Amino acid sequence: MDRVVWNCPVSLEMYGRGHYRVVSSAKEAERVLRNEWPQLNGCSYDVALEMCYAALRADADPEQARLAFLAAAREADIPVVGET
Repeated sequence: MDRVVWNCPVSLEMYGRGHYRVVSSAKEAERVLRNEWPQLNGCSYDVALEMCYAALRADADPEQARLAFLAAAREADIPVVGET
């Protein structure tokens, strides 16, 4: 199994009510943060991006990247619909 795939995917309500984005790995989270995120700044955003890069380099546990990604979602006021 790929070391950076999350055991528990994250579902975000993005692009308006009823539109969801499921993120299931550090690589996918990194792409979403860089290309689809509504707020490209902030402390939690920066930490999440760095944790995703670290997980991809095998310098951090993928779960740390997932938790940082969730924190960035809260910071950007993106509703987390589910983590499964």
